[in-house]
Amino acid sequence: MTKETPLRPRPDQDPLDLDIRGIVGFAVGLSVLILVAAALMWFASSFLRGLEEAKDPPHPVLAEARERPQHSGPLLQEYPLAEMQAFRTVEQEALTSYAWVDRTAGVAAVPIERAMEILAEKQQAAGESPQPEGSSE
Repeated sequence: MTKETPLRPRPDQDPLDLDIRGIVGFAVGLSVLILVAAALMWFASSFLRGLEEAKDPPHPVLAEARERPQHSGPLLQEYPLAEMQAFRTVEQEALTSYAWVDRTAGVAAVPIERAMEILAEKQQAAGESPQPEGSSE
């Protein structure tokens, strides 16, 4: 087993001086190594990107198909109050008007008020007393 000897400065060198030539050489070597590694990574990623793009389907012919959608979230109503009012108008019309549901079967829609009157008349004719909905005897 050999005993390690401490590094000794050269005779023309002060022991506290830095080896500038060694530091600069190390920095240059490290810079070259980093540049070479970056260049290799760039070439590798370009090659792999080309392989992945080759697997992609061909671009669509129509210009509309190439356009990306303008929205990224859920589609919201532009005029919710006006749309709700229109919906309620349609529903109210269905509840207050006459219409055929199935003409061949003789099924018709009647206004809700008239339907309640007809039901009350049938119950009176049968001798039953009309009961509010949801109540039980």
